[in-house]
Amino acid sequence: MKINLSPYTAYTVKAVATLVVAAFLLPGCVAVDPNIKSPQARTQQTHEELQKLKRKVDEFIENQPKQTDQAERLARLGATVDSMDSDIRLLKGKVEELEHALSNRPAESAPSVSPEELSGLRDMVSDLTTRVDSLNKRIASATTSLAPAPQSTAKPQNSQSTAAAPAKPAAPEVDPKSLYDKGYSLYQQNKYEEARQAFDAYISAYPKTSLADNAYFWIGESFYNESQYEKAIIFYDKIVREYADGDKVPSALLKQAFAFDALGDELDAKILLRKVIKEHPKSEQASVARRKLEVLGD
Repeated sequence: MKINLSPYTAYTVKAVATLVVAAFLLPGCVAVDPNIKSPQARTQQTHEELQKLKRKVDEFIENQPKQTDQAERLARLGATVDSMDSDIRLLKGKVEELEHALSNRPAESAPSVSPEELSGLRDMVSDLTTRVDSLNKRIASATTSLAPAPQSTAKPQNSQSTAAAPAKPAAPEVDPKSLYDKGYSLYQQNKYEEARQAFDAYISAYPKTSLADNAYFWIGESFYNESQYEKAIIFYDKIVREYADGDKVPSALLKQAFAFDALGDELDAKILLRKVIKEHPKSEQASVARRKLEVLGD
């Protein structure tokens, strides 16, 4: 199973990755200072943080045509877009906290923040959410385009033949477990290309079974073992996005982090390691993530 990224896919994902990593590098991008007590001051700070994030989104949209020469970096997809979503959710939460604080103020006290100011903050959050949702849809479309095109097995028709060939009996249906076991056996033998073909056939035929996320994981592992880290991350990311309730998610996040580190991208590696620890704190993968963060100097 071979994957070729289209120029559109490559520049779109790289541009989004650059945008969101830049947002993370902003000083105090979404961290609201706990020493700021008054609703008015908190409103002002939240407004400033939203403006920073909005400028980054605007810069991305404006500079998209200039990104067409970017290299194949779809690997940043999962970590970066999820991070921007988290930033927006956090800012939305701050706005809701302000609304709650104001609604519970003593009746005799004058409001320190006007309804118009709060409405403006809500509008900014809504606008950013809409923009990021649009980016998510475009990236999802780009990711879908990576799926290998079905191979045509039809043979050229013999123009000299005057009679239709007799219909062949349908091939017997392959048992799902047998097909999965075939892929895993090939993987264990380091026959990675053949293993990927078997796993891909399994996923195509049985995408909703309990082993589908495992099949994606072993495809990712096969690319990882071949040092094809960017391709590996694509398949780890499919698990996180398409099988979010599956038991392979902690492993997929952890291996994404290791793959980013192998690519020299410590920033995204650390983001994903922290995500493993936060979302799966009692897992074995969280323990590995903590040790890896220590090695990376975090």
